[in-house]
Amino acid sequence: MPLRRFFDYTLPDDIKIDAIKPGMRVLVPFGTKQRIGIVCGPQESVDYDQSKIKAIIALIDTTPVFDDHIYQLLNWAADYYQHPIGDVYQSALPTLLRENRTIDDLIPDCYQITNKGIDWDLAQLHKALKQQTALKLFKTHIQLDKSQVKAHGIAPATIKAMLDKKFIDTTKPDFKPFDYSETNKDTAEKPLKLNVEQAIAVTAINNHLDRFYPTLIEGVTGSGKTEVYLQNIEEVLQKNRQVLVLVPEIGLTPQTLTRFKNRFKTRIDIWHSALNNTERFNTWLNAGRGTSAIVIGTRSSIFIPFRDLGLIVIDEEHDSSFKQQDTFRYNARDMAIYRSRMLDIPIVLGTATPSLETLKNALDKRYHSFTLSGRISGHQHQYNVIDIKALHLQSGMSQPMIQRIDAHLKQHNQVMLFLNRRGYAPAILCHECGWMCECKRCSAFYTLHKANNQLICHHCGSQSRIPHQCHDCGSTNVQSAGQGTEQLEERLTELFPDITISRLDRDSTRRKGSFEKTVDEINQPGRRIIIGTQMIAKGHHFPNVTLVAILDVDGALFSGDFRASEKLAQLLIQVSGRAGRGSQAGEIALQTHFPGHPLLQDLINNGYGHFSRYLLKERNDAILPPFVSQLMLRSHAPYPALPRDFLAQVRDLLSPYQPHIELLGPLPAPMEKKAGNYRYQLLVQSGKKGMLQSILKLLLPQIEKLKLSHKVRWSLDIDPMDMN
Repeated sequence: MPLRRFFDYTLPDDIKIDAIKPGMRVLVPFGTKQRIGIVCGPQESVDYDQSKIKAIIALIDTTPVFDDHIYQLLNWAADYYQHPIGDVYQSALPTLLRENRTIDDLIPDCYQITNKGIDWDLAQLHKALKQQTALKLFKTHIQLDKSQVKAHGIAPATIKAMLDKKFIDTTKPDFKPFDYSETNKDTAEKPLKLNVEQAIAVTAINNHLDRFYPTLIEGVTGSGKTEVYLQNIEEVLQKNRQVLVLVPEIGLTPQTLTRFKNRFKTRIDIWHSALNNTERFNTWLNAGRGTSAIVIGTRSSIFIPFRDLGLIVIDEEHDSSFKQQDTFRYNARDMAIYRSRMLDIPIVLGTATPSLETLKNALDKRYHSFTLSGRISGHQHQYNVIDIKALHLQSGMSQPMIQRIDAHLKQHNQVMLFLNRRGYAPAILCHECGWMCECKRCSAFYTLHKANNQLICHHCGSQSRIPHQCHDCGSTNVQSAGQGTEQLEERLTELFPDITISRLDRDSTRRKGSFEKTVDEINQPGRRIIIGTQMIAKGHHFPNVTLVAILDVDGALFSGDFRASEKLAQLLIQVSGRAGRGSQAGEIALQTHFPGHPLLQDLINNGYGHFSRYLLKERNDAILPPFVSQLMLRSHAPYPALPRDFLAQVRDLLSPYQPHIELLGPLPAPMEKKAGNYRYQLLVQSGKKGMLQSILKLLLPQIEKLKLSHKVRWSLDIDPMDMN
């Protein structure tokens, strides 16, 4: 339950006190229903009538589902993020474990070779080659679960035939912890030769595998950061300890998994939101029992229990995807750092564009820092800034940009175009009076999706028909305005009819496996145009891309969010890093109305390292994070007065603590109305994080007692990343 309190229950006679431990699940009565509860510990006495305390119905587990480390991590997170403890526990619990079922009941069967299968001569299966291949695999591995069978390409029909012949049988897995010494390293890719900078980083981390050693690997795109991770991971696996690798996006998981599987012939599991409940439970189980050597996962994999975790790696540590933006608003990067400190193990944070928080920690010597300054390919990017003032644009492309695209395609290379707006056009307007088709539920305009022949709001998901007349003046001169990836694809098809075009955005990759399929196609040699949103900017290796074209950055140059310049710089550098990763040098073509803008000039001429350190000084002068701590109180309701008045009352509670804290608001959110609700926010800031936390903890019970708190939806965001 999303409540900031615990609940007391008595033990029935059939459950002894020494049989129940923190982190176990129990079935309890709660109101008129039965719910799953997490045991938090014994309570010797209570200050109310004990006869009214209900008894636990049943003990579900024999061992805790949250081990000591996870239990401690979750309690710390609930305290730090000031979030209801029950909601925190639920976030960390696989969906299947939120039911009244034991872990043993949930463990799926696997396949194990029988004595008949062991003794059978493979040559006798010369007419059943698929069975022959599968039996050979079972003779090597003895036991395989369903996910491993699928990963090795064994068809269900083959498994059925082998079951019928009694070559294999179903059984429960034995969860034998992995032993890296038993893996076949002869078939694995060999480590690459390190340059001096890489070797220094690898050696330093390997020398501190037995202690908390937070490390920032700051390297330009293509500088070999992944090879540093891989060689550190190899050293940890040699000690038969496990590794957690955090990646920001689902799209990076298949690419990372392929590279890791080529390098390490051991059990590697994945974790992300596109897996079904059974697949996630299996990863959770394998990691906790020690069967998994490596887990590669997105944000929520930070909650996975491990039998013996020895290293955490966070790739693209700067990415805002590591921050949960609703309900339990945790930052997986910060929780990973706390977990590594708690376990006394090293953690490696890698990126070409460090967040200012991480950079400050490195400059303050809280983190160890290593810089990889050169690209492995040896190529340097060539920047080409195109001033589009007074130029005619075709679906957002100027003639000089089209010429650059044509030049690279004629050299049989690939071109990537970056436009962070999916759909066909971001707005529909009347050419006569200026009316624009606005979503009735949001302070935003509908986006035209020509492929679906409809208007879609990208904020609430509502849909509408394309209008043929202006709702204000009745004119039929209604046109689309602006460009999206759909329109860009349409225009490029007209300009380059013989060139294959691949589009990567949320619309084109909805089907399971579609993203991986498109990436595999892109990695094939030959001329190709790739169009994408920010999902193509992060970590992908496209060796055939020689030109990256960035069509529109002007909107972010003048944003009201103080983090906008940092985010834009990171995005530009990350997108630029997709070019020149192969044997040829890369070119970055960038369109703007403001070619002399200081941000662009600093990035192009001096690089992200110089720019980020200048930005740190600017933040310090402005008294902004990471030099101060912030928290954001957000509130929304169907009527604007309710959230505004609620936050005004909260401000009144906070006001006596000034000047120790600064208050801004309550103010409408940048997007005031979303999904039918009016949104307001109150920003609280202080130079002392501990004081801010203490004040909030003291006032939360009073905030919850406000009458308006029950008439609005409100949330608390510690260390907010998104000011919207």
